[in-house]
Amino acid sequence: IMSMLCSQSGQFANWSDLSQEQTTQVLSQVSRFDTPWSPLAWAGRGLVAIGGGNWLNGSGLIILTIVMACGIFLVALRTSERLYFTGWANIRTNHRKKKTMLTNRLSQRRSRYPNLVQRILPTPVLGIVVKDFTVIRRDLRNLSQLITPLILGVIYAVMLLRGGGETPAGRGEAPEWFMEVVNNILIYGNVGIALFVSWFLISRLAMMGFSQEGKSYWLLKSAPVSTNRLLGAKFLVAYIPSLLLGWGFLLVISVIQGASLLTLLYSLVVIALVVAGADGLNLAFGVAGVNLEWDDPRKMTSGGIGCLGILVGMIYLAVGLVLFFAPLAIFGLLRWPQFLGQTIGLVLGGVFCLLIAILPLWLVRKKVPRIGEDK
Repeated sequence: IMSMLCSQSGQFANWSDLSQEQTTQVLSQVSRFDTPWSPLAWAGRGLVAIGGGNWLNGSGLIILTIVMACGIFLVALRTSERLYFTGWANIRTNHRKKKTMLTNRLSQRRSRYPNLVQRILPTPVLGIVVKDFTVIRRDLRNLSQLITPLILGVIYAVMLLRGGGETPAGRGEAPEWFMEVVNNILIYGNVGIALFVSWFLISRLAMMGFSQEGKSYWLLKSAPVSTNRLLGAKFLVAYIPSLLLGWGFLLVISVIQGASLLTLLYSLVVIALVVAGADGLNLAFGVAGVNLEWDDPRKMTSGGIGCLGILVGMIYLAVGLVLFFAPLAIFGLLRWPQFLGQTIGLVLGGVFCLLIAILPLWLVRKKVPRIGEDK
């Protein structure tokens, strides 16, 4: 995270505008950590003392730092061992008690909200969704893949906000109509950032939705669950977190940017439809290139299918965004009402995204019952 922030900070920092007084003030803030009682400063003070010829004080501070680091390491090691074995012991001894308490809580919730979730989702679909969310949450490798898109999303959001939503004038030779079209599109620049973050997550969850079952896929295969419900469950597992992540980015940026309510609502609908299409497309490629014999999680999908899925997904995003925002640019250029442009964009882009969300899954539906049988 630190290397990514340091390497990308130059993209939006105006280093040429920093004065000598500002630089001195920043360095003085950093120098506050250089205190004799701070363990963070002992190693540095020891090296400075050795460089000045004061070997006794310098060696003492360095040895003290090494001893402290080794002590912290040993304490952490012993604590982790004790927590590990204590956790297993608690699972074995208190499993029935915890299970009884969990059952009581679930029964209370069901009595309070009777069949509220079952009315929306069938029980088999809900069970698969809960199971997949539990597996994803337990494996930190799934969460670690969010670090890069989150950092880049924050950086691009800062760059968008620093620009003030206006197109750089450049040399000032661009036609007026071109600058006006670009300004109309930049109003929805937050949609591109939100989709950028969501696309990383949905390509991971959807394309590897079946492959992540591995050799345990026979449990799902032997369960009395239809193909449509199984595809629907895997669709929701990738769609829900990706949609919430994209909406979260969009809301934060829109509030800071001061976007209008109509623009915000249109952007929310665009993200929901585009993410749905990307989900169906990636899930279809995941079914076509499923791999249940993996030992390394990075090899869940075959290289050819994975690369083709990414390429087709990028083309889909480009076409979808053009269908949503081209009418807005044209209507803005012609000085026509923005609401009409949004309506036409929703019709064109919405139909396209829904077709991409449904059609690829319909084409691969016959392969789902044969997963794990093809050699």
